Amino acid sequence: MVNQFCSIDTCKRPSRARGWCTLHYNRWQAHGDPLTRLVSRRRAVTSVCSIPDCRNKHEARTWCANHYALWRNNGDPLTHHRVGNGEYKGKCLVSDCGIERNCRGMCVTHYRKWRYQQGVGSDSPESRAAAKRDRRAKKYGPQPNPFTGIQWEYIQTLCGHTCVYCKQTPEKLEQDHVVPLSRGGAHTSSNVVPACGGCNRKKHTKSIGEFQND
Repeated sequence: MVNQFCSIDTCKRPSRARGWCTLHYNRWQAHGDPLTRLVSRRRAVTSVCSIPDCRNKHEARTWCANHYALWRNNGDPLTHHRVGNGEYKGKCLVSDCGIERNCRGMCVTHYRKWRYQQGVGSDSPESRAAAKRDRRAKKYGPQPNPFTGIQWEYIQTLCGHTCVYCKQTPEKLEQDHVVPLSRGGAHTSSNVVPACGGCNRKKHTKSIGEFQND
């Protein structure tokens, strides 16, 4: 049968959590010891962290905010944060960089550079270019079906990664709207074709017929 009373020998209050009553549970939550008496609010604000050589203001469990966060994340107020594959936090792995690690063994600056170079997330050139095209399209009104990067990749593959106008295969293809946005065209997969930079700029706001007759 589960004990319905506090596990502290001298306490007969009903059990709330972890085998303790509300009073002893609150003491444990605040200080890490159910037998430690709660300090007053004024004293808690003015006291300092109990970790040696740390003079930061007490936050919870006799520790400052930094050591309390370490305890919550790792179970030990003296254990550094873990990163990625289980390494402990230290200095950035990039040579000649002494900044603390943030992710994948790199500091914030080098991690963002890595994301940019790898084309990961919103930091990549492709993502920024796509966001710019979406903003431009929205200037001409709401778009019924958002045009995604996956759809763009599919269209390029369907066209053999060539410009639909000059049939050249440039290093980078641009999105051309068959019916220009300025003429009421939509920024959707049914109105976008791959084009080289030269053809895209020559066509500009012209229709297909006007562009072919030039």
